[in-house]
Amino acid sequence: ISCFIPGIPHPIAVIYGNRGSSKSTTLKLIRKLIDPANQDLMMLPDDREDLDLTLSRNHAPCFDNITQLKAWQSDMLCTASTGGGASRRKRFTDSDEIIRSYQCCPLLNGINLVSDRDDFLDRSILFRLKRIEPEKRKEESLILKEFEEDYPKILGWIFETLSKAKHEYTQVELGELPRMADFCRWGVAIARAMGEDGDQFLKIYKDNIKIATEEAINSNPLGVALIKFINKCPQLEWEGTMTQLKKELDEISDIDRSSNWPKAPNVLKRNINSLISTLAELGVEIQEKHGKERITIIKASKEIPLD
Repeated sequence: ISCFIPGIPHPIAVIYGNRGSSKSTTLKLIRKLIDPANQDLMMLPDDREDLDLTLSRNHAPCFDNITQLKAWQSDMLCTASTGGGASRRKRFTDSDEIIRSYQCCPLLNGINLVSDRDDFLDRSILFRLKRIEPEKRKEESLILKEFEEDYPKILGWIFETLSKAKHEYTQVELGELPRMADFCRWGVAIARAMGEDGDQFLKIYKDNIKIATEEAINSNPLGVALIKFINKCPQLEWEGTMTQLKKELDEISDIDRSSNWPKAPNVLKRNINSLISTLAELGVEIQEKHGKERITIIKASKEIPLD
């Protein structure tokens, strides 16, 4: 429902699950509802300018069957979620500029979580779909036919709810501001307009953040190695140089080091920096102490379980 509210940050909807869980069909139905287009689903552009154009021309771009986002793709989707844009030099000119601005509702799907980057997860809501049993499946043409029949009723209910939510919005006061605070305030208002408990919406949203954090760590070999390492440290605390930490992590067993494993201490430091917020959500604090040597301190508030 919040996708119909202009001028606010919109979370990135990430739909994932095994084959046969109706990920693509779900995206199609959402697109038809909030941003009808000739092409419901699209491939994620592998060119910055193409993605920039797609984000600026679509209110709810739906990117289908993504395996893994590149860093720059993740950054641009984050910009689209909270609002921003890009500029470039106009072709065949020296100083003329083309500026594209956008704030939209990106939707993605894939079998696995498409990114474990902190800033991306901060702006995402995860929807994990279960595989549909063969005897419960329907032909897509039938699903679309049924959707078209119900479309006017669904749209009418959305606008009626939004009308009530506008009144509720002025009375919503959030205590501790969560991530995507503007979206959350509207979320509470919409929940109340639907006759639900606004606090329950916030709880579900925070639980989703926790799930995203756990998924991100479990899909990141370095994150898994750090959790395994700190879990076995006395008092769940360790202190040492980045060189010493790399040696310790290199010796952790059952870790996939086939790709993107840091080869040097300075690379390890950069990679850990990208996980600091995610680890903090799990209760793992990473600090630096400066002196003759730059010392890293890792502390965990409790032993962290891993899937």
